Amino acid sequence: MPLGPLRQLFAYQRGKRLLRLEAWSKAVASLGHAAALAPGHAPSLTLLARAHARLGQLPEAERAARDALAAAPARAASHADLAHILLAREHAEEALATAQRAVELDPALAGGHECVGRALLALDRPAQAVEALSRALEEEADTGALAMDDDSTPATRRALLATAQGRLAASAETAATLEDAAARAPCDPTAQLLWGVEAWKLERWEAAEAALARGAALTPEDPCFDFLRVEPLLRLSRAEEATAAQGRVVERGGALPVLPEAPAVARLEQRRRTPWQAGEWGSRAAHCARALAALMPAPARSDAPSGPLLFVLDEDYGELTTVMMLLIGQELSEQVVLAMPPRLAAQNAGALGGRTRVFADRAQLERIIEELAPGFVLLCSAHLFGVHGLLCGDDLERLVADLALRGCPWATTDPFLGLLGEREVGALLSIDLPPGSPPELRERRRADEALLAGHFKRSARLCRGVAHLYPAPDPRERSPADGPPHWSFFNPALILDLPATSADDPVGDGEHPFWLFVLSSTDLDTQTLFEGPRFVDLVAGRMLDALAAGRRALLVGPDELLDEVAKRSPAREGLEFLPFCSFENLAALVLAAECAFYWNAVSHSILLRLLNGAPVVLFDRGHLLRNIPDLGERISSRTYQGIEPPHADHRDPLLLQAVSAWSADARAEADRRLQGFRAAPSPQELLNHLLTQS
Repeated sequence: MPLGPLRQLFAYQRGKRLLRLEAWSKAVASLGHAAALAPGHAPSLTLLARAHARLGQLPEAERAARDALAAAPARAASHADLAHILLAREHAEEALATAQRAVELDPALAGGHECVGRALLALDRPAQAVEALSRALEEEADTGALAMDDDSTPATRRALLATAQGRLAASAETAATLEDAAARAPCDPTAQLLWGVEAWKLERWEAAEAALARGAALTPEDPCFDFLRVEPLLRLSRAEEATAAQGRVVERGGALPVLPEAPAVARLEQRRRTPWQAGEWGSRAAHCARALAALMPAPARSDAPSGPLLFVLDEDYGELTTVMMLLIGQELSEQVVLAMPPRLAAQNAGALGGRTRVFADRAQLERIIEELAPGFVLLCSAHLFGVHGLLCGDDLERLVADLALRGCPWATTDPFLGLLGEREVGALLSIDLPPGSPPELRERRRADEALLAGHFKRSARLCRGVAHLYPAPDPRERSPADGPPHWSFFNPALILDLPATSADDPVGDGEHPFWLFVLSSTDLDTQTLFEGPRFVDLVAGRMLDALAAGRRALLVGPDELLDEVAKRSPAREGLEFLPFCSFENLAALVLAAECAFYWNAVSHSILLRLLNGAPVVLFDRGHLLRNIPDLGERISSRTYQGIEPPHADHRDPLLLQAVSAWSADARAEADRRLQGFRAAPSPQELLNHLLTQS
């Protein structure tokens, strides 16, 4: 064989192997080389399209799929490949025409019929989608390679079918037809699914549960049936079976239908469109919201004195929380102006009675400093500005030099609790990865560690000898001789007079209390890295535990998490999904929740609950402690005052008995923790320290 074809074959086989290893970038390089060596080689182009698609490079994937189709125009699977990519690019009309051509060429191509169904769903034509997806389930599994969805299974197609059937208006006539079809075909999972969904829409819960249970028994590997059983089981007061069904969904993973009328998705969209207040979640939340509002400073006056205290915020929500915990209920808050980036200002521009300014870079921040001529600046935090891209390169150094020229003293908050000034930065960082991570991920870790180390070395050098502010004291407080001076604070205004609760009436007036679940964007990335796609179902499962316990569940998190959990929410009511909000709203919810669950031991809002003797449960130590393990001891001694909070495995169900025990323990430990917190100076005393020492 000539050398050219051998090189092409080698590159093609290597690309196939790299695809199996999920080394997408290397697969693109190898398959691209194979396609260049043999232009028009459809198998190379098909796999190249798949590799590009896995990397999210959809224009490149479409180009490769079109080249594959040009090389093999009579191959039905090539049309289906292109249709999948067009759907991913939201070109539904063209995708439909392309998929229809696939099934014209091969009427038995299940993947082609599935593409037709997906396109019809995207075009909101559910009746025709039901027909196409039912046909896909009638055909045998495909053998052709599909670029965008090579793991498509009958379970995936049943999930799409249930979504399409759920979108159709319920009718007694349709119900009678489907019920009869299911009775005549008791061993046909598709018949049981269609009847189960129709009964679900009509709220015929016993009939829906019976049909869906039969379908689950016929296809034990398919999570779709158990997912749809959750709501009927809850309605039939069979909560234990509902949580068991959701547990099986998590174990199996895979595609799930959207519930009829998509109630959770609709509620989430309503929350995004319409401003909401914490008081909507019951009298306890309303009480907390009123108490916090009473502690906020009056609106800013136009004749405010010059030379204010300027607190410059990073986009990290934790830094805002630290600052607000310092200022709430304090007269000194009327002297403070908050400068914050646009992302934080979107929900918090009204903080401190509107004493805020917005900046996106150093130039804008320096204009604010020029305008206000502050007498003191607190950077929140100098160690984070570079990490989050606000003050990059030499920007922080220039800002600090400008403050020095103005004779303006400054200090910084420090989420690392002095570690950066005491230890070798490179030795502190160790980004946590799952065992067996691919080479590409390990290479990225090395690059990220080097980048972070560069940021932290620069900030540690600039902040050497500068006062550092921590949100909680260490009972063994000692200022290290070779580290920066540091102070913490205790704000007695944060201890609120909350309504009394009891085991039988947890809110105090017969309302259903709620459990709060809080997750940041960074911790979502961490959990997705370790748990994969099933993390979304784990979150939905723990929220469902709240319903099983007679509670409501509120999830506060990033948009991408809310979207996915809402779409995969197994219950129609009782689960709420809240986009990130103002500090006042979040603080009220944090204080009002019967129990709060976090995936990060360093979430600063945890302190609000600990100060008020409310239970906090940790599902994970969080990204900061995973990547800087040495920080753990300092967090334990400061945030938790040496009393470890309860930890729970997010894979295991949450039981009411456990939550009640955690609540009792939190109340019992409150006085001991408070004794340590009270050892710190008041906010005014702290400010006096900072102004004297800076």
